[in-house]
Amino acid sequence: PTTSSPTLNPTLRPSVAPSTTAFPSFNPTYTPSMMPSNSPTTSSPSSTPSTSPSNMPTLTADPTPQPPPTISMSPSNSPSASPSDKPSAFPTSKPSSLPTVSPSRLPTVSPSSAPTSLPTVSPSSAPTSESWLQTFLLPFALQGGEEFRNPDSYQSKALEWLESDVSVETGRESFTDDEIIQRYALACIWFATNGVSNLYASEAEIQRGWWYTQNWLNDFTECTWYGVKCDVMNRVNEINLRQNNITGTFPDEVTLLADSLVRLDIGYNSVHNRNEEVDFLGKLTNLDYLDVGETFFEYAGVPPALGNLTNLVVLDISYTYFYGPIRGPEVFANLQKLQILEMGGNEYNQEIPDELARLPELSNFYCDNAGLTGSLDFIGLMPVIFELWIDVNPDLGGSIPRSIGDKFATLESLSLTENGLTGRIPTEIGNLRYMQAMWLYDNFLTGTIPSSIDQFEYMYEFDVSNNQLQGIIPNGICGLADENFGILEYLCVDCEEVRCCCCTCCTTSTCRN
Repeated sequence: PTTSSPTLNPTLRPSVAPSTTAFPSFNPTYTPSMMPSNSPTTSSPSSTPSTSPSNMPTLTADPTPQPPPTISMSPSNSPSASPSDKPSAFPTSKPSSLPTVSPSRLPTVSPSSAPTSLPTVSPSSAPTSESWLQTFLLPFALQGGEEFRNPDSYQSKALEWLESDVSVETGRESFTDDEIIQRYALACIWFATNGVSNLYASEAEIQRGWWYTQNWLNDFTECTWYGVKCDVMNRVNEINLRQNNITGTFPDEVTLLADSLVRLDIGYNSVHNRNEEVDFLGKLTNLDYLDVGETFFEYAGVPPALGNLTNLVVLDISYTYFYGPIRGPEVFANLQKLQILEMGGNEYNQEIPDELARLPELSNFYCDNAGLTGSLDFIGLMPVIFELWIDVNPDLGGSIPRSIGDKFATLESLSLTENGLTGRIPTEIGNLRYMQAMWLYDNFLTGTIPSSIDQFEYMYEFDVSNNQLQGIIPNGICGLADENFGILEYLCVDCEEVRCCCCTCCTTSTCRN
């Protein structure tokens, strides 16, 4: 039994026998007779006991007179030497009206027979540190506190660590409320993704845990933990756990940092979030950088929640399990600040929507191996495109649009390899005066290479091999390949069909080896 604090509820019955413990009871067990007997009895005791107690106590035949007993007006501080062998003549008139002053340190021998008239005044004076922290965190518990009922949940583990990190006596002095919340949120990330299994993580990844763990879950400020950065107010504004062998499921509790978090990079990890487990991304509305590329994030197409991230400048959702519609109106129409978009490696099975192509600040767009269909006409809608890589989409067909020449002021890198492109290379492509690298190999392009490409003064790579082109490579291109004055380092055509005296190789396979 515990000896540190009183019970919260009174015992139900008074004790039958006096306590035999080493500590006295603060109330007397028996009430003394209110009047002494008139004179002692000198006769010997009867041979048989009476069936009921006498009204007067029986005295022994000791001839020595005894002084009359005194009536004590208060309980003795020590127990009587031995208990009386007979009950008192009269019971006590009523139970005690007040609780005992303090509990006995040892339990009574037997339970009391009736409840005391009043309960103890109050419970123990202070709650435990666990209760304080749990109560404090309840408004921020995303499952209303139910998550703490399971001791094996990552939230319970985070709370348990936090209880050892923040004591009830010093918690509010050592940490601000905001710091306690963000330490809890970061601890949830640790316990949810460090050495935790999921459908796709290998056993080796799970056993290994995070690659880099410097300062995590120690007494240092969370702003010094690996991959965590803070603003001038010590609020977490960046989490970068890229390629850090995180597994499990990335937790929703990261949204507790939404007011300050502007950069989240968890790319190149075997973390698996599926369907509604992806929705937390839509609550991180201050993000300007989000990278979940090369993870096992899974959704039927581009998650609509991403449409809430109107401050995004950089978005990488490439090589995830986002298979389905691109959702131009729902998502990309809202991302008016987006500059860099990587979304290759998924299966969208549709053409690029106009809402995406018209983004006013989109300069870098990468969408390889994505099941794109339709044509390249969307290129003409892109106002400031700088680098456009649309590769390995065999159902993306048609010809290279003449409108591509309108991008002369911005477009410097173009990759359209391994698609289903047909027709001629338009003359207008020569207007791209700042073009530095162009890859058009592995298509079905026909005709000749236009002489207008002589205007490519800054070209250092040009590959049109594995097509159906004919003719001769323009002289201006060979001038760029001059070993003394040129900057062209890589020039590849089908030499059997296209005459080239300055090419570095004649087929893509030989050039790439």
